[in-house]
Amino acid sequence: MSEDEERLGKAKFFFELVSKTDETTAQAHERLMKKVYQILGILSAIFPLVFGLGYFILNEKPVWYIFLLFSASLITFVIALMQGLLLLRQRKWFKYVDPLKIVPKYKDKDLAFLINKYSATWADTINQNIEIINSYRFGLRNMLFLIVLGLILLIGAFVLLGIILVFPNLLP
Repeated sequence: MSEDEERLGKAKFFFELVSKTDETTAQAHERLMKKVYQILGILSAIFPLVFGLGYFILNEKPVWYIFLLFSASLITFVIALMQGLLLLRQRKWFKYVDPLKIVPKYKDKDLAFLINKYSATWADTINQNIEIINSYRFGLRNMLFLIVLGLILLIGAFVLLGIILVFPNLLP
């Protein structure tokens, strides 16, 4: 095997490795985007329920600490919704490599060099996409935390309402 064939073989191996990494990264990106859409769907179902329950709570016993818990719950849901919308906005930041910008620039070089150059540029793009995916994970974690916190606050409002209804003289 000559030196040129060996360089070409290594370049093809590097290209295949980068190709598989890009495929895995694109799949991870799609899975995370589906999760964002699912959580936004859950939030769209939660909002009318929370408003309806809040109306019920405040009609039943309009006291400030129940209103405070209800309002805090709504605020956490709104912040989770805004976090999800920001994650959808980040979808535009996902990058792709255009081979037509690289190949003409190095058309005088041999095939092994072209494959290595394209693969290296593609790998840099994949690394940037991985950073975007990691920010999605952080944003999803924040959204889930806010939703759980909002549900806990809403449950707390109902518990207080139950305590007030069962023991009307217990709380002021």
